[in-house]
Amino acid sequence: MWTDVTVSINGTDRGLKAYKQQHTESCGPSSLLILINVLERYETAEAVMRLWCTQAEKKMVRAGGNPGGMPGAATDSRVFDFTGGARGQILVDVLKEKKPQYAAAYRTTNQEVQDNIGLCTLQSPGILRVSWDGVAGAPGGAHFIVCLGADGGGNRVFLDPWYGLVSNRLNKFPRYDASGGSFAAGQGNGSFTHLINTKVGVYGPGF
Repeated sequence: MWTDVTVSINGTDRGLKAYKQQHTESCGPSSLLILINVLERYETAEAVMRLWCTQAEKKMVRAGGNPGGMPGAATDSRVFDFTGGARGQILVDVLKEKKPQYAAAYRTTNQEVQDNIGLCTLQSPGILRVSWDGVAGAPGGAHFIVCLGADGGGNRVFLDPWYGLVSNRLNKFPRYDASGGSFAAGQGNGSFTHLINTKVGVYGPGF
């Protein structure tokens, strides 16, 4: 489900689309969907992204790689709901094959994430992996969101496929607090662990 949102960047309002993921664990494909919409301003279907991710998992297996221990990984059943979520590398592989003009780069260490988060802008959005805090005895799992960069007012802005439009103070990074999201989906706290950067290459209307 797409929802119109207004994002203020450096004093200029931008009309964008927030997207609500269709399944509990389909945040990875949904983040791809949001990223493409920000850059190209067209709405495709989450099912297409799930298909692309499934194809990438199969390709990884054929090459001797491990797409992860999710139920049904690299099988056609993944297309329906993406149970168990996605590995970040799969999202990178999809972007490199389907959208090579984005020049996706994968940052997998805390230092790399810190060094490159500032490259995220409305013209070069990124995808961040969040490791949820969880509670004692219950690990929190992980989540993917899209980073739109800094707004010029001391905040970093995100489009979260579960929580909607979210902003956090810049000095909060690498912590993430989704509780103020536009979808009013409740509390979500965690830490960023991985980042997929894109380079400027595709411009949507108004950029």
